[in-house]
Amino acid sequence: MQGPGGALRKLLGRLLIWRVNPLWYLVVLLGPVVLVGGAVGLNTLLGGPALSVGNTLLGVVMMWAFFIFPGSALGEEIGWRGYALPRLQTGRSALSASLILAPIWGLWHLPLWLTGAPARTPTLYAAFLVSAFAVSIITTWVYNSTGGSLLMVVMLHASANVPITLAIDSLGNRAVVPVLLYWGMLVVASIVVVIVAGPKHLSRKHKKQEEGGLRSLGSLRLLGLLSQPRVN
Repeated sequence: MQGPGGALRKLLGRLLIWRVNPLWYLVVLLGPVVLVGGAVGLNTLLGGPALSVGNTLLGVVMMWAFFIFPGSALGEEIGWRGYALPRLQTGRSALSASLILAPIWGLWHLPLWLTGAPARTPTLYAAFLVSAFAVSIITTWVYNSTGGSLLMVVMLHASANVPITLAIDSLGNRAVVPVLLYWGMLVVASIVVVIVAGPKHLSRKHKKQEEGGLRSLGSLRLLGLLSQPRVN
């Protein structure tokens, strides 16, 4: 059994896993862009107004980088996918682990939806919580399929956040429908992932990432309470 220092080095070492199939870089960087295109198309078909966020490519790239650090993507994914997910996947299917982690992840973001900011209302939070299940499945798929690369999921986290922030900041209350459509596209994408990759490992070529035993680490110890019942 490795000590705390070795476990920490192993955890942080996953941030350095960058030698993956180049297609995964396209998935994590351009996947959300494709979903945004689908949401924009649906918005047009439904007779919605033309959408324009008035931001330059450089501005979008800077926002994406900010979401990684000092934003929350890096810190969150070290905890959610780096520490919690491999332990939840021990003895469970990758899909089950994703569904257990999703509501905890969603509740973590609840304070953002209590600020009263435009489009960040408690009512819309319910739809966000549904999208958390979809994103959790998609992120597990990327994590397992890249051999446990935290780098990939951190970039995916940031890429998925950019469209929502751009819409809310630029459109205000008019962002509700486009954001709902974007989340709907995420749900569709997650269903496709389950069908194509399979619920057991959410990968056809790689096994799920597991850790032996659930060790306590700060507040994440509460995950031990979720060990029963198991959904496979």
